[in-house]
Amino acid sequence: MLYQACAGHTTGLTHDDITVRTCWDADRLDLGRVGVTPHPSRLCTDFAKRPATIKWADGRAAFGVIPTMVEDEWGIDLQPWR
Repeated sequence: MLYQACAGHTTGLTHDDITVRTCWDADRLDLGRVGVTPHPSRLCTDFAKRPATIKWADGRAAFGVIPTMVEDEWGIDLQPWR
């Protein structure tokens, strides 16, 4: 599944597996980091296609917001990447 998600993340439109679709949506919803707002037609899940989801994700990505849970719960310090 991970191979399929990585191999098709740029060109894949949809996939039978919800895990692959979710991976693609997560990546596409983070496109604000490079100045691109995701378009619903390029998203796979109904939740990701919601205007409110796109607005929230795009705003978070565009401003480089890193949720505190990334470091607090997952133990990943992303500050050096900024």
